[in-house]
Amino acid sequence: MNKTAKPRQKTRDLHGRQTAETAVFEAVGRALAEQGIEWDVQEFQPRRERAAWDAQARIRKGATELRVQIEIKTHPRIEHVAMMQLLAPVEGYVPMVVAGYIPPPLAHRLKEAGILFADAAGNAFLEGPGLYLWIEGRKDQLRLQAQKEIRRAFQPTGLKILFAIL
Repeated sequence: MNKTAKPRQKTRDLHGRQTAETAVFEAVGRALAEQGIEWDVQEFQPRRERAAWDAQARIRKGATELRVQIEIKTHPRIEHVAMMQLLAPVEGYVPMVVAGYIPPPLAHRLKEAGILFADAAGNAFLEGPGLYLWIEGRKDQLRLQAQKEIRRAFQPTGLKILFAIL
């Protein structure tokens, strides 16, 4: 085997492509790494046809380790809290939601239900023996950037360009 070749990442689909779920998963991994939290993906199979978890992983901070079963949501909603509670748990694993952004009301509902979560913005709730992390209030940077770009088009200079194009 060529030593310079990179192994296929565990978070890609069966054909090595990046899907919306894998992009979210990798962004959350980077956000957790900023907090000094490592995770090791044991199994990754998003979008399975049967009702099952998208991934299983080990989360580590220092000597503390937490095994989680992960549901990846690109656009999480309140209804997903009930769905997470209905999925069959695997013994020794804690349920967790991973998303691009989890709004504060949903974050509180997940926390009340005992479901761990982390998003790409850096908001997170992780709780286990020897581990407690609760970060909230970080904004969805992708949406804020998109709104800024839309507003820019309707400023005087943007309107002049739009008028020139038409």
